[in-house]
Amino acid sequence: GRYLAWLDEHAGDPPGGDPPGFGGGGTDGGADSGAVLRDMAWTAGVGRTHFEHRAGIVFDDAESLREGLEALDAAGRTLERGRAARVAFAYTGQGSQWRGMGRALYESEPVAREVMDHCEAVFRQERGTSLLDVMFGRDAAGGDLGDTAWEQPALYTLESALTALWASVGIRPDVVLGHSVGEIAAAQAAGVFSLEDGMRFACTRGALMSGMEDGAMAAFFAPAAEVAAAVAAWNATSGDVGVSISGDNGAHQVVSGPAEGIEAISKRFEADGIRVRRLNTAKAFHSALVDPILDALGASLDGVAIAPPSLTLISNLDGRAVEGGRLLDGAYWRRHAREAVAFSSGVGTVADCGVDLLIEIGPRPVLAPMALTAWPASADAPAVLSSLHAPSSRDEAPDDASDFVRAVAEAYEAGLPVRFEGLFAGESRRRIGVPGYPFQRTRHWLDAPRRRRGPAGHPLLGTRHESAGGETTFETEVFPTDPPWLDDHRVYRRVVVPGALYGAMAASASRASGSGPVVVEEMQLHSALVFPEDAGDDGTGDAGRTLQMVLETPNGAATRDFRIFSKGSEGEWVLHVEGRLASGTAMPEGGGRTDLSALKARLSPVDVAEYYRARLDSGVELGPRFQTLTRAWAGPGEAVGEVALPEGVGRNDLDVHPLVLDGCFQVVGAARNLAGPHGSVTYLPFGWERLWLRTGELPDRVVCHVRLSDASRAAEAVEGEPPEVITGELRIHDLNGALLGGLDGYTVKRATRAALLSAGEGVKDLLYEVVWRERALPEGMPSAGFFPDPGPVKAGAQLLAEYLIEAGVDPDDRNALLADLEHWSWAYAVATLDTLGWRRSAGEVVRSEALREQLGVKAEHGRLFRRMLEMAARAGVLSEDEDGGFRVSVGSGDPWPDGVPRDPGTYHEAMAERYSHGLTEIGLFRRSAAALPEVLHGREDPLTLLFSSGEPTAADLYLKAPVARAANRMREVAVQALVDAVPEGRRLRVIEVGAGTGSATASVLPILPEGRFDYMYTDISAGFFAEAEARFGDSGGCIEYRPLDIEKDPVPQGFDAHGYDLIIASNVLHATRYLEETLDHCRKLLAPSGQLVALENLSGLGWMDLTFGQLDGWWRFADDYRPHHALASPAVWRRALGDAGFGEVEVVGVDESDRSRVPDKGVIVARGPAEVREPAGGWVLAADRGGVAAELAGRLAARNQIVVLAGSPGSNGASPDAAADGIRGAA
Repeated sequence: GRYLAWLDEHAGDPPGGDPPGFGGGGTDGGADSGAVLRDMAWTAGVGRTHFEHRAGIVFDDAESLREGLEALDAAGRTLERGRAARVAFAYTGQGSQWRGMGRALYESEPVAREVMDHCEAVFRQERGTSLLDVMFGRDAAGGDLGDTAWEQPALYTLESALTALWASVGIRPDVVLGHSVGEIAAAQAAGVFSLEDGMRFACTRGALMSGMEDGAMAAFFAPAAEVAAAVAAWNATSGDVGVSISGDNGAHQVVSGPAEGIEAISKRFEADGIRVRRLNTAKAFHSALVDPILDALGASLDGVAIAPPSLTLISNLDGRAVEGGRLLDGAYWRRHAREAVAFSSGVGTVADCGVDLLIEIGPRPVLAPMALTAWPASADAPAVLSSLHAPSSRDEAPDDASDFVRAVAEAYEAGLPVRFEGLFAGESRRRIGVPGYPFQRTRHWLDAPRRRRGPAGHPLLGTRHESAGGETTFETEVFPTDPPWLDDHRVYRRVVVPGALYGAMAASASRASGSGPVVVEEMQLHSALVFPEDAGDDGTGDAGRTLQMVLETPNGAATRDFRIFSKGSEGEWVLHVEGRLASGTAMPEGGGRTDLSALKARLSPVDVAEYYRARLDSGVELGPRFQTLTRAWAGPGEAVGEVALPEGVGRNDLDVHPLVLDGCFQVVGAARNLAGPHGSVTYLPFGWERLWLRTGELPDRVVCHVRLSDASRAAEAVEGEPPEVITGELRIHDLNGALLGGLDGYTVKRATRAALLSAGEGVKDLLYEVVWRERALPEGMPSAGFFPDPGPVKAGAQLLAEYLIEAGVDPDDRNALLADLEHWSWAYAVATLDTLGWRRSAGEVVRSEALREQLGVKAEHGRLFRRMLEMAARAGVLSEDEDGGFRVSVGSGDPWPDGVPRDPGTYHEAMAERYSHGLTEIGLFRRSAAALPEVLHGREDPLTLLFSSGEPTAADLYLKAPVARAANRMREVAVQALVDAVPEGRRLRVIEVGAGTGSATASVLPILPEGRFDYMYTDISAGFFAEAEARFGDSGGCIEYRPLDIEKDPVPQGFDAHGYDLIIASNVLHATRYLEETLDHCRKLLAPSGQLVALENLSGLGWMDLTFGQLDGWWRFADDYRPHHALASPAVWRRALGDAGFGEVEVVGVDESDRSRVPDKGVIVARGPAEVREPAGGWVLAADRGGVAAELAGRLAARNQIVVLAGSPGSNGASPDAAADGIRGAA
């Protein structure tokens, strides 16, 4: 049988020695040892308190338990500290099945068996035969598990059983996400329908899809826009059923449809050198070939009890959480089968939910690697574990029962509250007396200086050890200056072990048993090895790290998994890398010689010295020994580099020198546009799919050719947020062009300073640290009371109309432009509805959501779609009922309402001729509105449309438009009134929220007191900072650039509470979800009597809704202040600011008494509270007999603090004088 030993300890318990619960007793392996082992495992699970530091060992008998414990002790491994708090279950889709899956679970786990039996009963009712016979691969089985008719109900059965099995051990998800058919089991886990109803639906769905016309599917590793264009091009020329994009998995797009179309598109991409993977299926899911079965599929859920999800369920349709109250009925699953799987967006939503452990529910790990690749850099990547694994070869007997026990062990180590009674369900166990920790009986002496690697062993891998179980371990030591060249590889000024060192170690390990080719597959870097900033290098301190490479027992496929760990003189083993060594038979075909001269001729020379300077700007400091790139040539997404081992660096008999391999990695950086918008972003190696070397060696001089993937090239070219990952292919040649090897799927990932340096924290850093933090007392906080109140600021300014005149714009023309834009937007709203296929009938009543689904509008545009209906009502085409429905007033063939352009597509010429000052608004609106049908159907990217599809762009609206100049001038006048009041000798502390491209910064900086200001330039990401620093570097003050999410508390983000006199914000505060929270965070930043100056649009305008409303962020508002629109009136701003604790509020530039004019833009000036109270905190004071603690407690309580006095009775009394002396002494 298989058992699980649970080990845990207090944080302060000494590592090593006998584990708790297993002491020195154990068992001798006699006849009754099995019963003793069962009872020991039971007792350790249910009879012990479980602490944070944990380990789990899966074993079969006394010998395997002993080996596991000895291996744990021999490795010096301390027990891991579990921290997991929020768990997501990811349910695998088709293609993951294998013959025999679930059989061992069925035979050994009563909970899983009960669920499978229920599903089997339903299947027999539906089909009259056995599903489990086919799943388990029994000889008498007559079905094919590869047939969708069998595969879909089989996956549902197994995944439902795993969900129940996890629940039996106390693990339930906070979030569930399925991929395609996997969402059925995810929905059942969320309580959408019963186990039996879900099984009937899976049976019906599988049978219907099995009967579909044959087709094909393929995965394209190219940008989504390029794949979409290829699909559209094929569909435009084919006279038959077209192909469809069926899934967005982040790194690749899946296309589905008739085999002829899939093959044609595949060949086109392959001819361009783009990777294509044809999927092993004869059906084309999520394509037009599904259409004939959709009616029957939707009808199959008629009469089924459908409930709203009881936990967070991420929908495949849009990647968002299913909103409360929404029913996943037949109409939903009809769309689910036809539309593309938005898996990448779903992963982003899972990350937003704060998930830190992702458990894959399915026959094998498929989704976890995809999820990690798609995981946003702004969130910490979760730990991942898989419930089951497929056998690695046909000869290996499946043992998914042991797989599940191993998964439970990993979940326990991750910190989840495992319920052990469920793990041993159906077994007879009893508690026995198992000793705890005995005395350690260890002597404590000062350790002698650590010795570096010994003279024996491999120069890179160190000493080799073989275990009785077939495992091989290599162990060595590294220091910041040993190897001596390591000191030349620094990131953010810290010595970091390069990814090339791990690659060279893997190659050396592959060659350790003999000569021949080298193949290192699926290598992934989990964490960086970062040396402390004050690390010594003499071998006597704590700077050194033991580096250990563990090669698992060879499996049947002639491959060996490996992992590389490190450990300091104190602390735990840290996993840095894992991967797989494959046999030379996995070597790619091809070869021959490449004409290197021709390759270089079509590229441009690169200034190598400038290249290394650019790397330094991105935080990567490569010293002389790492500057191995001697010459380079580059073009868009492509580069060639000559790499040479520096003179004076010994080769040390290494087959693959890390410096040569790192030089090849550096060519990837040359292929990037370091002068482009993301040139200063730091990227570090994340892994690769395959490294292969034909002879197993790399000479001292090589030539490396790099091509970035098309997706990476496209992402690099776009302004805004830098891409999370960049991938490419490398080919390594000798100087004559002969192919030596290469890397496929080489990936680098963005690395922030905080994330990287946190990897260098030791255990001591994570436990206790004495830090003195300077914090101003409320009465000592510098006040901004010298500012005039908002009333005088407004009195000294003019209306926006006056500033428009200064900018050459007639205010009446501006008002007329806004009115005509409004009418134009109404016309475009109605025309778009017509284009989408709505044929209106007078008197017809429609509801927004039903009409949206009928017209195929994506769910993420639901609020925009409703806004279009409201605009059609403003035009007189519809009328809005009291219950929220819309009644058709003007049918499709009826006369058009007066005042609304009949053909909005031709109206722009008249608009442009009349309003020359509004050419930016007119041009931007025309381009955006004309593409609205494509955006609503998900075929056009609105972000590209607004910012990268010609001029004018959205940025021009805030930078170049005359109204922008007038608005900026209005803000300057308001800021100038405040700046003029700053006393001599006082530095002005300014923070700008959402600075973005710096348009507001450029207008504000010149009016700040020269040499007497500190300016904090913030945005939600660092993407704009490099350009801003170059632009504003000589502005006569101190400017700092830091990310800030104003929707979150700024203090935990590192900003000083009440540390700024003035907040500048331009067109950003309305874009947040909850206005009161955002304004409260602004108040926390303001010093006493500090002021907020915010430029905002003050009314909802139709042309802006059809332009910026194409972006999801426009509709994020969810507070009570703005029930219908993101933009708020002056009255709403006053109310929200008052509720957030601000005092006087004025809106500059607006005459609120003039109802004839639409309030366009205004500058909100708001004063923060004059008194700031200390934030509430908790204190525990050790009471004394002198009364100091009692007196100090009173003073803390007067500052809004919560105080607990800990001490013996009678320890608090003393004279006031003695207490005061004690407090002064403590201070």
